[in-house]
Amino acid sequence: MTRAQLRAGLAAFRRTLPPRPSRSAQIARRLQDADRAPRPRKDESRARILLGKFLLAQTVRMPSLRTRLVPELAAFLSRGRPRASENNWKVVMPVYQAWGAGEAAPAGKLSHRAETRGQIVLGAFAQHVMNEDRELRRLLLPEIDPFLATLDMRTDAENRRILAPWIAKWSTGNSDTDAPDS
Repeated sequence: MTRAQLRAGLAAFRRTLPPRPSRSAQIARRLQDADRAPRPRKDESRARILLGKFLLAQTVRMPSLRTRLVPELAAFLSRGRPRASENNWKVVMPVYQAWGAGEAAPAGKLSHRAETRGQIVLGAFAQHVMNEDRELRRLLLPEIDPFLATLDMRTDAENRRILAPWIAKWSTGNSDTDAPDS
């Protein structure tokens, strides 16, 4: 077989192969596949951020809730491993002090990262409170939907999807575990 015949044979074989997708098409395909993959950790963090924002909004709307939550927040932050407890206290201390004084939580005074971390800790506390305190659950559960309606409409469906298992669990009164059945 001559070199020309080999090249002609390879060219003919190459024409029978399907076209190779462009680099941008490959990236688009990866992104599409990634969007379909379940992201439980990301969803859990997002749920806690939403619930942290929700709890802060409710304490602004219902000032009597602040002083009621202070002892439970102190007990919640003091449990667990010492280092994690200490870090959580550092992040939530401005909120704890403000609520203890009967004031609204300070807003916009922290960096975005610190504020988000505080919302995650407060969201975990909100999950705990909603699981453990039936009276607070009855008081706060009807307020979640109006709160979600005040958020960005572009993320409304995603926020509702993320909180749906928690809302369903709290609506049925099943609060035996810390996580919804998924």
